[in-house]
Amino acid sequence: MPRTSTAPRTIECPKCHQQLPAWAEQCQFCKTQLFPGQVRRVDVSTYADRNKPTWTEAAYIVVSVIIVAQGLFMLLQAFNVIPSVFYAIGGGTFFGIFGSIQLLLGVGMLLHQTWAQFIMKWVCVLNIPGGLLGIVQMAFIHNPLTGATNYVGLCVSVLQLCFTCFALFVINKEGDLD
Repeated sequence: MPRTSTAPRTIECPKCHQQLPAWAEQCQFCKTQLFPGQVRRVDVSTYADRNKPTWTEAAYIVVSVIIVAQGLFMLLQAFNVIPSVFYAIGGGTFFGIFGSIQLLLGVGMLLHQTWAQFIMKWVCVLNIPGGLLGIVQMAFIHNPLTGATNYVGLCVSVLQLCFTCFALFVINKEGDLD
C-alpha cells in the first residue's frame, strides 16, 4: 500500500514568493488575491530546505533550554532533592524563588514571549559586571589557608560570563524585541 504524504500542502504567492496554505485566497504578506491557476504548488523538500533553522535560531532554543534546566536545578535544591549546603542555613527559600523565576523566564523565552526576552536581556546585561568581578576575585584573591588560586572557581566564572554574553547576543539576534 503506498504511503500518503502528511506534509501540509502549500502554494507560493506569485508576487512575494512566500509559502501559503493551499486553501489561502489572499496572501497574508502582500495581500495579493490568489486565483486558481495563478499559484503553483511548492515541493515539500524545497520548502524544507528553505526553512531550515539558522544556527542562531538553534542557539536561541539551546540557551532557553539551559535557562530552564538551571531553574529546575535551583528548584530541586530548594526542596533539598539535590543536597545543598545552603539549604541547612535557610537557602531553600532563596533557591525556590530564584529557581521559579529562572524557570518561568526560560519557558517564556522558549515560547518567544517578548516580556521574557526583555527581562532576560537585562538580566544578562546586569550579570556581565558581576561576572567580571567574579573572575577578578577568583584570579587575584587567594585562599587564606593555602595561598592558592581557586582555578575551579575561576573556570566556572569564565564559563558563566561566556554563557551570559552568548545569551545576550542570541537574544538580541533572534529575540522579538526591536
